[in-house]
Amino acid sequence: MGRKNGVRGDNFKGEDSDRHPGGGIGAKSTFTEELGDRIINALWTGECKSLVEVGEQDWAPTRRTIQVWKNKYPEFGAELLEAQIALGDIYVEENRNIIKDMFEGKKEPSAANVAIKFNQWVSQSLDPRKYANRSYSEKNETKKVEHIYTDRIPVEDLTEEEADALESALIKARLMITGPAQN
Repeated sequence: MGRKNGVRGDNFKGEDSDRHPGGGIGAKSTFTEELGDRIINALWTGECKSLVEVGEQDWAPTRRTIQVWKNKYPEFGAELLEAQIALGDIYVEENRNIIKDMFEGKKEPSAANVAIKFNQWVSQSLDPRKYANRSYSEKNETKKVEHIYTDRIPVEDLTEEEADALESALIKARLMITGPAQN
């Protein structure tokens, strides 16, 4: 159990392995609900702040295996995504502690600033709707636009004079929008 010379021991067995035949990095492991819950709880509690950190734990499979499970077991994948997004709250709380330590003289202001900016960036990356600048999240949202035509003009019933006036107005409107044609 554990690591020896940077290589995880054979403490997991199963079909969902990313260990190379004959040795190498990555523990053999099979997905179980208990192991999935442990991975998710490690993220929710802040014990681990990323899948990289989870994969470094002696009890956990590698990050690659977790990614495979995320796709193979949709319920686990959905819960994992929710836990990863919630990590933003942990980084925000960490910022509060950094600020407190800075005011108490335990942390240098310039070092605190670097740590706070990093935590802000991570929080924004994890949950842009909650932590990013409003303009950023609005620009990246996909919005559906529905066209509703309420006042259509039946052109079939226009006189020749009315059709010419409409055409002239449309040309003027187009010129106002696009500008004059350049040769």
